[in-house]
Amino acid sequence: MVAANLAQENAFEILALVFRSKGGDEAAARLRERYSLSPQQTELILMTPYGSMTHQDRARIREELDAIRRELDAE
Repeated sequence: MVAANLAQENAFEILALVFRSKGGDEAAARLRERYSLSPQQTELILMTPYGSMTHQDRARIREELDAIRRELDAE
């Protein structure tokens, strides 16, 4: 419950922290450090859409999108 309230009250700050993280492990470590969260609380926050916004995840999504575009252009 505490993690959910924290995520709602600090949505923009948490989003920025996750967005600047290279991957899920870094995002989790930064969240735990910044908000003194337990591993379980951190996992709860990262299970929300926040968890899929790290640099690594955005790069993977861009790669998938580029592959789809290449396939469409080849048709």
